[in-house]
Amino acid sequence: MKHYKLLVGALKKFGNIKISDTMGIKLCDNEYVGCYRHVNFVWKTTTVQSVTECISECMTMSSPVQTALLYKNCYDVAEPGFECLEISAYYMKCLTLGFIRDHMCYVQKVVSCLCVIKTLGRLPSRKCNILCPDGLSCGGRLAYSVYTGNELKCEGTIAGVTMEGWITSTLYFTLATIVENCAAMCRNTSPFFIMTGTNCSCFVPTNTIRSENIVRTSKYCSLYNGLLTLHTTIHVLKRNFKNHFPDETIDFERAHTCQPGWKGDLCDKRDCSLNNGGCGTTDICVSSKVNGAEISECLCQDGYVKDFLDKCEKFRFNVAYTKPCVSCMNNSITNGVYLEEPLKSMFVSLDLLYKYFIAYVVVFMAEGNSTSNTHSIELHASYPGRNRPSMINSPQMCGSFIASISEYLLPIRVNCQDPKLETRFITVSTLQLLKMHFVEIEAYPRDCSWNNGNCGHFKCMESVLNSEPPILLQFFLVDCSWMDVDCGYPECLEVTAAGHPPYLLCLDWNNEEFPVAANVTESVSCRNRNGGCLKLTCIEFREENQGWNVTIKCVPPDSKLSVVTEGKPKNKIDFKGCFLSMHRTKELQTTSFETCRDFCLYTLVFGVIRGELCACGNIVQNEVSADVCVRKCSNGFSCGGNYSYSVYARSADTTVDIGCFKLVVFEHQLNQPLGKFSCWKKCKELEYPYGGLNGETCFCGEKIKFKDQVNMEQCDESTDLTLLADVSPEIDVYEKTIKYHFCLNDRTEMSKKYCKSGVCVPGWKGVLCNNRDCDSNNGSCNHTMICQLENVNYKVFAKCLCEQGFSKTDQYVCVETISADKTPEIFYNLIAVCSLSFIVAVPIFIAMVQAVRQVAKGNIGKYIWVKVFLTIIEIKIISIKFSAIFSQTCEKNMFVNE
Repeated sequence: MKHYKLLVGALKKFGNIKISDTMGIKLCDNEYVGCYRHVNFVWKTTTVQSVTECISECMTMSSPVQTALLYKNCYDVAEPGFECLEISAYYMKCLTLGFIRDHMCYVQKVVSCLCVIKTLGRLPSRKCNILCPDGLSCGGRLAYSVYTGNELKCEGTIAGVTMEGWITSTLYFTLATIVENCAAMCRNTSPFFIMTGTNCSCFVPTNTIRSENIVRTSKYCSLYNGLLTLHTTIHVLKRNFKNHFPDETIDFERAHTCQPGWKGDLCDKRDCSLNNGGCGTTDICVSSKVNGAEISECLCQDGYVKDFLDKCEKFRFNVAYTKPCVSCMNNSITNGVYLEEPLKSMFVSLDLLYKYFIAYVVVFMAEGNSTSNTHSIELHASYPGRNRPSMINSPQMCGSFIASISEYLLPIRVNCQDPKLETRFITVSTLQLLKMHFVEIEAYPRDCSWNNGNCGHFKCMESVLNSEPPILLQFFLVDCSWMDVDCGYPECLEVTAAGHPPYLLCLDWNNEEFPVAANVTESVSCRNRNGGCLKLTCIEFREENQGWNVTIKCVPPDSKLSVVTEGKPKNKIDFKGCFLSMHRTKELQTTSFETCRDFCLYTLVFGVIRGELCACGNIVQNEVSADVCVRKCSNGFSCGGNYSYSVYARSADTTVDIGCFKLVVFEHQLNQPLGKFSCWKKCKELEYPYGGLNGETCFCGEKIKFKDQVNMEQCDESTDLTLLADVSPEIDVYEKTIKYHFCLNDRTEMSKKYCKSGVCVPGWKGVLCNNRDCDSNNGSCNHTMICQLENVNYKVFAKCLCEQGFSKTDQYVCVETISADKTPEIFYNLIAVCSLSFIVAVPIFIAMVQAVRQVAKGNIGKYIWVKVFLTIIEIKIISIKFSAIFSQTCEKNMFVNE
């Protein structure tokens, strides 16, 4: 319904009114109405700089309206191609998707002015804690500051009035078609007026106005047929007068004292120190300053708002507001106007325009027949037609209610029997062949208050947005027509586009997010309406046990930028480890690290042994702890051991993708369209370590910032995302480039519950997830190795190493080895093997000599050759055995220096 809360007046909230004080009072301009969770507006102006400017814009409207102001958030201010980051309550930082434009670094937040026809959900004024440029209250997060100009609203209505001496005809009008117009006409002459039919009379009482057996209709200012109706534009009847008056008889006479909880010369200010400011037992009286003035308000507890009946409730969006009525002449029953077709259809259907799961419906009945009427409410996915719906055991039944005369203009709530019904049309009908008498129908989708949001054993949480309705609040949240939501154990939550239902997010009971996953068809992905994730970050992943089907996960966006503060040194040389074996292509005798580095300019790696011999090569083996490489070069760097090499490597001539992000900030942008490989090549030429590609826009930088990571595959198809790459990556000694271990880059890890934007795989840490973390998951080393910290060349880093007595091979397995102190044992083994070989060779030699002598003597007997043959076979067997022993001994116990 249309509620013009244009509350301008001089007298407020007291039991006895001092009548003489009503004369000659000039009504205020720019009156602060309050702080509200939501407003419906008829027109939005351009941005303004002051409350006065906003009110001036809205007062040009043909009908009386209020004004609401709020700072636009980042999504409103950001230009196309820009990302807006909140810096403080008053400023935002506008960034391009690739770099900072210095002259746009800081922009003052602008003020959005709305011309309001309805306010919803009164909040404490402290929620509107942001100031406009003129210093006045200008809204807050999820809150609107509402003001009014020099306009009035009928704030109270009493039916059945008797007057004992009163002055009228201060003004008299015959064209006041609505109560608000009558109030506006009388605003400068008196605080009271009477309206009968279209006649409006303004008056000032001189004695007593008495009303007994009062019918409370203050919020609707309705005209009762045959009754003289008294209206007042002041706050006397704003709330239930029983809270302020001792009985149901109201006497307006000269004031003497204020009621408990009120203070001031006109008893118009709450006194929170006394009687809880007259707020009763359920509300809390709180004083605060707004626009330099102290105000006291009756507040709800946090998380609740005041409804139009002044009761505390959870704020809910009514998805039926202003929706078309398919059986009404004026196409709507909102705002208290209902006109039937001449055929007098027996039911009313509201088209919600989109499909919802409706939890409950609220109906407001207008004055009609005095007999009670039974009504039914049905929910339909498609238009039920013009035939009268069935009301007996209908599977589409939401519920029924009986409307009596005592419930006219009061909300009648009907909880739907099955909130799982897919609903676009809400149909209300009667059992009797009677006229419809509706003021308004409201519909509310299910939320966390209904069955824990259907989140099963998970905790249901609601995330609402600070948007400008109805545009930004008409969103796709979870659209069951194209995805199957898995939120724990519940079925799909249908809260599709339009309307204003809150976003439902299922969490476990430790407030850890349980991702909303959805099986995606070929036509649906994160590139289609952001996967239904709204302003959350949409991530795609595939799981083998699901046949590698694509699945969507919605995760919260990053709250801040990740920053790489230190760039890479140019021509960087990295220590790669201490190795026992190295295949050398050339060598040089030197104790200078720099000389060795330059000497091996054209090889992938180089090493130094004994602190004096430089070796160039590409193949190394058998890594051990850096403690074995104890020798130092002239500059103090590690330069091997007696039998081990300190190995170093240059940056690789290749590129490694770091990740795909919604925002990356670089220092440099190239002014020409480039493809991926051309971009990386250009950044290398400019000696930048990092490159980025957004569409065909190439960026290069050294110190980078980024946020809101998604899976890498999305960068292959989207021009709204930036691919970040390392164009000069490190390599390990086995010619493998160093990876960046974000969980979203790992197909196995990205589907796990912990995985979100910028999170590292367990065992890795750092802004870029490229440093091992020995305190987590053994530094991601395999089960045969141990993550160890090493301090080499004034730098501490973590490596996966084998236990003492073992070395690591290029297959990342541990093999047994020995230290230098076991060299004598090798020597003794060699002597033993050689001695055995000598002992075996002597009998062979003797046998051959004897055979030759026998031949010389002419004894060429067969037995001689048989004996020689057997002797040779025996010797061969013994030789094979000792060769095997010798080879095994060498492999296990000798340092190989080829």
